Amino acid sequence: MDCNILDQPLSELGLKTRTHTTLTNAGVETVRELVCFPTDKLVAPFIGQRSVSDIIQSLAEFDLYLGMLDQDNKTSRDRFVDLFERLVIAVEHIEKRMR
Repeated sequence: MDCNILDQPLSELGLKTRTHTTLTNAGVETVRELVCFPTDKLVAPFIGQRSVSDIIQSLAEFDLYLGMLDQDNKTSRDRFVDLFERLVIAVEHIEKRMR
């Protein structure tokens, strides 16, 4: 994944005009903002299935996909690492209490 593309405007994806206009009207301006959307949140009423297909294909050309980042710009791997680290801390805390 090219992290530089995330901060680029949507126009860098080469989306069809209708798709680009719909996203822009919805307030999505950068690739980063777009990949924060899970697919189920993007579909109608605000965008049609053909536009979703256009988005998915365009993102795939950059090894990107819908929903790959959450609103805090974390990937699913980052979220897993955060969760695992919290789990380790919780286990250590329990072990200390049991001594």
